[in-house]
Amino acid sequence: MCALLIQLVVGKPVLADISSVVVDADTGLVVQAKNADIKRQPASLTKMMTAYMLFDAI
Repeated sequence: MCALLIQLVVGKPVLADISSVVVDADTGLVVQAKNADIKRQPASLTKMMTAYMLFDAI
């Protein structure tokens, strides 16, 4: 609901700059890709899990 409200106020799609890649696990073929080549920062959860695994290994 909030994203829809922001989209109505701003006038452009809120999720337009999102990157995504969908890969078939059996064949390894890319089924769908949107902005797949754009360099992105990892999500916060990814950073937390990386730190968790690092400290677990230590």
